[in-house]
Amino acid sequence: MIHSFWAYQLEVKADANPQVNDVAFTKTRQLGDFVVRCSELCGIWHADMYDYGKVVSQAAFLHWVTTTEAKNAANTAESSRVRCRPNLQ
Repeated sequence: MIHSFWAYQLEVKADANPQVNDVAFTKTRQLGDFVVRCSELCGIWHADMYDYGKVVSQAAFLHWVTTTEAKNAANTAESSRVRCRPNLQ
């Protein structure tokens, strides 16, 4: 299925083809939210293919990276513990 990533408020659009790593670049002008839509008529649910993105400051992004890495490390440590409950029947 071919899609097309379109963030029109950022003036960027890129095709999304299967098995192809497409990259698109843009320079943002302001902080805030933007809409991402599929602009390729891709099927019955095409009209529902949208999401939202957010342009944030570099400091806010680095804070998000740090907290996300910490959460992932904590989740990995928690899931690596083996939990057994004896069968006491």
